[in-house]
Amino acid sequence: MRLTLALMLGTCCAAGSGQSDEVWALARARGKIYAESGQAAYRLLKGWYEFQRDPDTGLYSRGKVWEYANEAADHYRSLVPIAYFVDTPALAPGETLKRSIALCSTASGIPAPYDLKKKAKLDPGPGREAELVFGASEWCKDGLIRIVETMGTDNDWYRELRALTTAIMTWADGGDRFEKDLPHQAAMEIGGNMLQSLCRLYAMSGDEQYLRWAERIADRYVLADPIQKIGKIGLTDHGNEVVVGLGELVALEGQLQRPKARQYQHGLRKLLDRILEKGRDPQTGLWYFSLDLVTGQAQDTHQLPHAWGYLLFACENYDRASGENRYQAAIEKPVLWLLRNRPIWRHWDNWSDSYESMIILWKRYPHWPRVFSWLHFMTERHRSCWMEEYGPYSGDHDDGSTGRRLVLHMSLASQGVRAIPYAEGLRLGGVEKNGDLFLTLESEAVWSGRLCFDWPRSRHRAAVIDWARINESPEWFTVRPDVQYRVSVDGAKRAESTGQQLIQGFPANVKPGETRKIRVSPAEN
Repeated sequence: MRLTLALMLGTCCAAGSGQSDEVWALARARGKIYAESGQAAYRLLKGWYEFQRDPDTGLYSRGKVWEYANEAADHYRSLVPIAYFVDTPALAPGETLKRSIALCSTASGIPAPYDLKKKAKLDPGPGREAELVFGASEWCKDGLIRIVETMGTDNDWYRELRALTTAIMTWADGGDRFEKDLPHQAAMEIGGNMLQSLCRLYAMSGDEQYLRWAERIADRYVLADPIQKIGKIGLTDHGNEVVVGLGELVALEGQLQRPKARQYQHGLRKLLDRILEKGRDPQTGLWYFSLDLVTGQAQDTHQLPHAWGYLLFACENYDRASGENRYQAAIEKPVLWLLRNRPIWRHWDNWSDSYESMIILWKRYPHWPRVFSWLHFMTERHRSCWMEEYGPYSGDHDDGSTGRRLVLHMSLASQGVRAIPYAEGLRLGGVEKNGDLFLTLESEAVWSGRLCFDWPRSRHRAAVIDWARINESPEWFTVRPDVQYRVSVDGAKRAESTGQQLIQGFPANVKPGETRKIRVSPAEN
């Protein structure tokens, strides 16, 4: 009973005398979750590789056209982190990026779709780049950012993120052309996509140009009356990108103590107060579908929202930057309602968006009860629909979000540790307690490999990306490269390793029927 409760809460008792058995039992329970999520993710990846990949180009598609708003930004972007966790080098996910650059590049640097039947680039030509910029901005914000958040910056995806962001902002004259060349709603969505990408790129690179571009976009909405400037806003998935992006910029500027920090806080507060006043259900605290900020008229007031956390991220980031708790109650009300009620969404994509909303906010409010079991419920909900050979693979749009959720759940279960090489049936569960990590390793077959530990991926040259954000890849137990750690296996005397050695991989092996118990702690503990 106590273990069941601990698993539901995502917590466990202290690892002192008389309690260590419960810690290891909880780690074993999470190892089962790691194995199930990993198996499903691996089979989904296998399905896309076998059925949706064009063998001549290496590009993925559901309808014989590789394009950037969906195939790249939603589907391919999930396949790369899956491959990162299940270590399938034969699938060569990086080759797709290289081929897409070679086949889809245009003179502006903004890529065009590629027709896989005709083997032809669908380039609209000079002067019509506006037709390409939405897909490119989605690829930056939803695709490349997610990959880089998961895998770090020492790779081609990060270099492409920088190159593409620069190409978009150069074409847009720093953002001016979004409103000039595009309808208002499209301009806001693209501007919001770029605002989120620019904030993170500045933190990662320290390049002031990214921050200047971000401020230039924000000034269009904050220096004027933001309610009048924005007008109508979507409150769930598409349509709220500018407000979410302003939340990221407010968090960044507050951390850096920039001169415009207060000004941006004031504009964001005005927007959030209006949205909270008119845009949510008074009983549940959940958002309506859309809102006219000027008139206060809401649309689709009875529809259950799926990406309900995105605007709450902006609320959390305002509080983080300002030092206030202005929006904590507004954040907690819908979360606690969802934890109590466990509603049913119609589409698998909606389950994944809700999962992402919850896990990212939980990182900021770890005291919330029963979150781990709620996240597990969200992951297991459609297991009965999975194909045996290809797991949850369907070849449809929802596979991208399903893959994203499986990788997040796999990482949660192991506390960010990856077993390389991956093998179906391998169970790797982790529990962090009092600064130590307790890992169990079990397998259905003989396994030998490395346990690769996570590092503080959010700490960068110019800033720490510690704010709530879309496409975040949460950190759980992390090791610092230059810190010494003690590692004990099955109670043996602890050996010392550097964090860098643990990141590269701690050698491990296991036989069927064994439960290897590994404890990792900073040497100073």
